[in-house]
Amino acid sequence: MLLGIVAKMKRTLIRSLRICVMPVTTFKEIREEPDFAGPFFLMLFCIILSVLQYNFVFSKVLEVKEGNLVRVIKLENVIHVLLAWRVFSLIMIWVLLFALMWGLLKAFGGDIDSYTLFSAIGYVFTIQLLLSLVDLIFTSYTLSQMPNVIITLLSEVKKEVQANLGIDILFSLYKERLVIKRIYHWFFNLWSLVLYSTIAYSVGRVDQFKSIIIGVTAYVIVMFVSMFIGF
Repeated sequence: MLLGIVAKMKRTLIRSLRICVMPVTTFKEIREEPDFAGPFFLMLFCIILSVLQYNFVFSKVLEVKEGNLVRVIKLENVIHVLLAWRVFSLIMIWVLLFALMWGLLKAFGGDIDSYTLFSAIGYVFTIQLLLSLVDLIFTSYTLSQMPNVIITLLSEVKKEVQANLGIDILFSLYKERLVIKRIYHWFFNLWSLVLYSTIAYSVGRVDQFKSIIIGVTAYVIVMFVSMFIGF
């Protein structure tokens, strides 16, 4: 069983790497051999990297307790909330993209079955995985250059509120570097647009012009929804 899981993880990583360099060929391969395990592992890796990133942030907001510096927010106390939100957001993106691409492909005369499309869209998490990895490296490096934020907790104010204020102060210390983060986030977002169009072309079997329209439409709707819901 363990060897089977390792083999599937290896296959997922290989497919993800091939999507980065040969997206059309790889999505045609996924069209012929769709699977659910690959997207599941990609989601799992994204969640792990996100939790690690939060852990770095929490480690910089401290309070003085009995003469020692301790974290205001301990990961083990909030990890259930973080995991629930991250899993929910990834699943919602997956379902939303599937519904959008399914509807658009049918409207433009595409030839696709639901399982194959669901699998192919799941592999778009390759971009999310790369973004999560870059985010983790950028955040950990940047925070390592910043001083700790030490706060004095007030009994009149909820601990979570004060901790969030401490995190806001922390991020305000390196707001100039956030420009870099915005730039590479846009890069990965546009890369997602390319993959949407590639899926429409390689998996949905529409022509290039229609695939571009489908990709741009799906991208705009996903970005619009993300701005309001906060995915």
